[in-house]
Amino acid sequence: MKNASFLSIQIPTNVYQAQAEEAKASLQAGTSRSKSVTAILKASRKGGELSDVGIIGRLGDLATIPEKYDVAISTACGMLDHIVVHTTSGAQRCLDFLRRHECGRANFIPLEKMKKGAHDRVVETPEGASRLFDVISPRHHAISPALYLGVGNTLVAPDLETATRWAYEFGKRWRVVTRDGSLIELSGTMQGGGKSVRKGGMRLQVSLFRQVNAIFVFAVLMECVVVVGSFLFHLVHSLDPINTLCLIEKYFHIHLHCQFW
Repeated sequence: MKNASFLSIQIPTNVYQAQAEEAKASLQAGTSRSKSVTAILKASRKGGELSDVGIIGRLGDLATIPEKYDVAISTACGMLDHIVVHTTSGAQRCLDFLRRHECGRANFIPLEKMKKGAHDRVVETPEGASRLFDVISPRHHAISPALYLGVGNTLVAPDLETATRWAYEFGKRWRVVTRDGSLIELSGTMQGGGKSVRKGGMRLQVSLFRQVNAIFVFAVLMECVVVVGSFLFHLVHSLDPINTLCLIEKYFHIHLHCQFW
């Protein structure tokens, strides 16, 4: 009987690479959350102890950002793990919950206390630079004040040379972060370097190409499941199993080759 190794279907890595990277980043972001944040979010689900408190969610989960700014937002915004709630009383109930269950500490952003309109003001930036706030897409406009609280007018620069120019040479100090994670604070201090960077603090925007690609791959895999099931049925009931196996091998060598390459 021929070797049945063909049952291990190999799909080119470039088909899944983008989705795998995004899934890994999301997983890392989820596992890096503190015990307190995880406990609050779990208790806020339907039927949970905090389901009626008015918890909106973790700030970093309430907006998306293009992948090229992943490191920048994760570096420049230290509030991505803050929990956004509607009211101050809701935040107080969350604090009581943490104390009673000894889940540690957490930070909360009551939307009712956010300064209205600050995020909508037109800001003239050095050389027309983009603010980090401008490249963030909130899930709902009501979240914008909380996002602005987290990043303010921080600029995002393509490299450290540009960041240094924007930070120091335009009449007033600017807070600037580079795409690779170097940060210049308003005080003039600089931080960066090293091999490791912060990533996964905020959800990433998925491009239309990747969405369509994922749908295509899923459709092809579902077709494969149906075909394999059919072949296995005939294999079990066939008087000539060797011939059936040869047909399976031929199908996956030819048909899948056309689908993926």
